[in-house]
Amino acid sequence: ARIVDDILPQNNICVGPETDEPEEMTIGAFTARVLRENKAILR
Repeated sequence: ARIVDDILPQNNICVGPETDEPEEMTIGAFTARVLRENKAILR
């Protein structure tokens, strides 16, 4: 995934396996996806 931060471009980063076309998302969307995939419960 390519994490894109419009406010702080220095926070832009690619994470995960190498691909030709990484999925682009905000840090919030990435965090929500990771929490959902790991069935995390926030208290």
